[in-house]
Amino acid sequence: MKGSNAGFSLLEVLVAVALLATGLLALAALQGALARSTAEAKGRARVLALVSTEIDALRATPFADIASLDAPIDARNVACGTPANEAEHAACDSGLRGLLLHRTVAPSAGGALKSVRVSAEWTAPTGETRTVELRTVLGELALAPNRVHAVAQAPLHAQARRATSSASALEPGMVPIPIGEGSVSATTQPSIDPIGSTRFDTVTYTDDGSGARLDNRIETEIVKCACRYGAGGAQLGTLHRNARWPAVWTGHRYAVHVPEDNAQAPGERYVAGPNPDAVQSPRCRECCRDRHDAPGPSLHPKFDTANTDLVYRKYALDDIGALVPVHDTSSGDYIDSCRLVRIDGWWRTAADLRARHFGLLQTQTVDGVAAASRKPDPQAAERYAQFLRDYLAQYADTDTPGNANALHDETARGLNQPERITIPAPSPTDRRHLHARALYVDHLEPQARASLDAAIDARRAHGGCAPGHANLADCVLPFLPFITLDLTDLAAWSARDPDVLAVDSRDPAAADATPGGRVQALAPGVSDAIASARMSNSGAAVSAQLPGATDLQGDETTLEDAQLFEIGESGVARIDGAPHWRPEYAPPPE
Repeated sequence: MKGSNAGFSLLEVLVAVALLATGLLALAALQGALARSTAEAKGRARVLALVSTEIDALRATPFADIASLDAPIDARNVACGTPANEAEHAACDSGLRGLLLHRTVAPSAGGALKSVRVSAEWTAPTGETRTVELRTVLGELALAPNRVHAVAQAPLHAQARRATSSASALEPGMVPIPIGEGSVSATTQPSIDPIGSTRFDTVTYTDDGSGARLDNRIETEIVKCACRYGAGGAQLGTLHRNARWPAVWTGHRYAVHVPEDNAQAPGERYVAGPNPDAVQSPRCRECCRDRHDAPGPSLHPKFDTANTDLVYRKYALDDIGALVPVHDTSSGDYIDSCRLVRIDGWWRTAADLRARHFGLLQTQTVDGVAAASRKPDPQAAERYAQFLRDYLAQYADTDTPGNANALHDETARGLNQPERITIPAPSPTDRRHLHARALYVDHLEPQARASLDAAIDARRAHGGCAPGHANLADCVLPFLPFITLDLTDLAAWSARDPDVLAVDSRDPAAADATPGGRVQALAPGVSDAIASARMSNSGAAVSAQLPGATDLQGDETTLEDAQLFEIGESGVARIDGAPHWRPEYAPPPE
């Protein structure tokens, strides 16, 4: 019988060793490849962050200063102990070799936009050249000279920091509203363009006395527009063809509504756009395209939140300037007015303005002469701010409180001062000034209401924000979308007795615009100066081509306030109907 053999032959051992060695070599190669890929992915992510940061920095740069780099930023030979800019930081963080950052800026034909390309190139560990590139289009983002001073921009490629300034955050006419924890909200003076555009910013800042720190800014433009059905769609640029839902307040910021059911925005069905024959704001592209609502109740936010009409209409001006309905939704012309806010660099059509209060604010006395300045009296401005805080605090437990006028007119607040302004005698050189102001508060959509309620409930759970508490407003105002805007140049002014008093309204067509609210005495007597403004968008925009309201559904309601003037005769003023001599103005008659 033959015996069995046990163990491995030499050939079998050699084959096994060869297979094992091949596997180990493959595993080692894989580990090396993974290490190289990880390093390259880390470098690419860091460079992408660098390029993205550069784009963000440009969005915060004054529009006129956005330009191409004269030469690439060179981070090829970096002293990593003292990196000089963000490109060198990126190279040091990831050990990149040969990093160059490029920026190219090309203005559009009209100069209103700038196309920006930011790219970076570097050498990969394999020796190959890698590139990353981002493109964007920027509009005019800079603060105009008449806006807040708290705008010291950080230089490009520097470490990010909050903007600070040694200047006061307030311009003449701005009224600061404390909103809690040292923060203040204020609206800049409106910048008015006769083509029908009003620009302003709502800023939140902290002013410690030595300088103002700008914490937040909401850019707003109100426009009046000549629109045409059928002028949108393919007749607009690729990026601007699709109509959008309104931008609404979320409780922390403005954002375009995105329906959960993917419903089509109402403007899609009309394909509307700006009338190509009209000279008007570029923002009319968004206004005409977007501002359309479905009639009646809706599950989605509306542009005109006050309109409950079951029939939705647009209007045009007839030969005598009256509004008439437009029935041709294929090619008909109509007029409109919109509020737009800038979101992530883009202008978006927002829900309409809704005025909750409108009134006159006492102006400053100069050298003993009442109302000699357009600026609000500082003490009156403080009383006005307290009135706003008391009114807005009610949003903690209710939507749209309706007692603004009653609160404002409480005698203890002193907001109806002076009861009368006396002008000693008619004079072409003695001009007095009034200041008109409106409070706007957005309709709170469910998300905004929920955010406000959550913030208040969280405070109340720890004993704060009690109903009726003096500081209840501090719990509400940071989460409430409100604007207090100077409408002196935007309101309509008149005199109850035009033979006694003349009051100027701003003429948008005049070469040198007359300031609104300027009063001149014409004859002895007594008369009210009256200011009035429409509650919605068209009340905050002045247009030489489109006077008055644009929408009988939302614009027809007006608010008004009046100031009594008494004009004397050669130094004689009448008080309560009786003549009183004013020797400081003229010598007594013989």
